[in-house]
Amino acid sequence: MTPAPQAPWRARSVRPGIALLTSLMVVLLLTWFLSETFFATGLELRSLQAFQDSTRARTLARATLKTVLVGLMQKESDFFSVIPPGGSGLAGIPIERGKLLQLDIRPTDGLYNLNDLAERQQGSAFMAARHRVFVNILSRIEVPGPDARSPKAPYPAAQASNLFAALVDWTDKDLNVTQSPDNGVGSEVAEVSPSEPEVVIKNALLDRLEELRMVRGVVESRLPWAEIEKEFTVSRPRSGGTELLPEKLNVNLAKPDDIIAYLEAHRVDDDAVVGSTDFGAEQRTVNECARNAAAIAEALVPEGATRPLHDNASVRNALTRAGIANVNAASKIFALHSQYYRVRITTEINDIQARLDAQVYVRRGGDGKGTAAEVLDEVLE
Repeated sequence: MTPAPQAPWRARSVRPGIALLTSLMVVLLLTWFLSETFFATGLELRSLQAFQDSTRARTLARATLKTVLVGLMQKESDFFSVIPPGGSGLAGIPIERGKLLQLDIRPTDGLYNLNDLAERQQGSAFMAARHRVFVNILSRIEVPGPDARSPKAPYPAAQASNLFAALVDWTDKDLNVTQSPDNGVGSEVAEVSPSEPEVVIKNALLDRLEELRMVRGVVESRLPWAEIEKEFTVSRPRSGGTELLPEKLNVNLAKPDDIIAYLEAHRVDDDAVVGSTDFGAEQRTVNECARNAAAIAEALVPEGATRPLHDNASVRNALTRAGIANVNAASKIFALHSQYYRVRITTEINDIQARLDAQVYVRRGGDGKGTAAEVLDEVLE
């Protein structure tokens, strides 16, 4: 049988190599798609991990604050013998699978409370004294010059007086422009800019120290913010008008330089104050202590000796050794322990940080132990 003739050979319709190229393109597209999918999935996982770490860091910061409150309920001297004010040496401590980067606990009872100016009678001896102390404090702070070539210089007293008046206007409830005892002029108009037209005078107590930046003249003053934090605080008004000094310096924690600076800042020679029937005798005693500030600091914190833990009797004895006549009145300038604190905590978990800034109040009994503690204000970032 004769085999059927074969069909003649015909050239293929697809050129050699096209199928291979198509396959490679498909593989590349699949690879790109999978890479994008894995990358997006990785981003989501990392984002979720970062969120979890942030939550854990914030939780750790709050837990640390609770621990601090428990510690502050003990005798203050015992607490700060373990954790010194400022938290030096505590950075980087491992805690709960994370790190405690900062634990800064500072008593604020000896700082000038800006809220004590609210609702005070203008022209009173109390306001005259508060004004002078405010100016004294700011005048000791050096501010940078207007340009890099200008040296630092003490903040001018006249500008400090204007800031005082503006601060009173910010916290009082009326719309009358305040004038300070030395003719500093306040403002019932806020520092506004095109980007912040909604800023208005608060006419209420400051909730936190950072609000001070909105008071007219503060930003332009070039006052270093770190110095402001060292000298001023914001808390409940501490005096009902019966005490010349709402702030009291803690003699068991203050350094000698702190004692000297505190006494010198509170010297007020204003006749309206020293001649006041309410505060005159007290202010004259404060002035006497200011003139003997170095001797008082040495008597309270003897150089080269173990620091004593003072009680009322030992404070009076120290003042007597320093040459103070009315030691009973002078001892009221100081406190044996603090009740107000600013607590700053920074925690970190897997390079994610949380920062907590809190104002804390501890009610203390006569033995110095806490009977109650509360957080007055808290900012967690």
